[in-house]
Amino acid sequence: MQGNSGITLTSPVNVAVSGNHVQNINGAALSVTCPSWPNCSGGGAVNIAANEFSAGPLNCCSSIVYLSGVSGSFTQNTMNPPEDYDIAVQMDNTGAGFKVASNNFNLANGAATQYGIYVHSDNVVITGNRVFNSGANVGAATGIYNVGASNPSTNKITKNEIRCFGTPTFQVTAPNVFLTCPWQ
Repeated sequence: MQGNSGITLTSPVNVAVSGNHVQNINGAALSVTCPSWPNCSGGGAVNIAANEFSAGPLNCCSSIVYLSGVSGSFTQNTMNPPEDYDIAVQMDNTGAGFKVASNNFNLANGAATQYGIYVHSDNVVITGNRVFNSGANVGAATGIYNVGASNPSTNKITKNEIRCFGTPTFQVTAPNVFLTCPWQ
């Protein structure tokens, strides 16, 4: 998909988003929201798998992928943006059990200047992801930033590989792998 918009889902009901290539847009590559959270009228899960998101430039928003008020999963996706942005994946009040797993955030062409994964949700699972930054603004950026919605300790964040972030993780206690930055 090319143009000024990516994939936008509002109050989705049991939707699968897979096999898409979203590039050269002027906003978020993927935005999945439930405006009436926590009383989402959609009531179903959104499973996002095996997509490629190469967004940029982001003139409308701060994140390439924005997930808010929905349940489901974000798995086996690739992100390779051509430009700098604030956040790769932003999670706001996603449903309990929402899973972000086995994704490849290869940010070698575009740096995450603030966060690779921003977690503003409780009871989610973030595991087995590669979150690699380009090294630009490495001192100011955080790989996985876990503030939770109300209790960040309920989030299971483990077995992720993180490279080239000044702070690999914030409020994460489970084991993750921090790789050295070849671009320093």
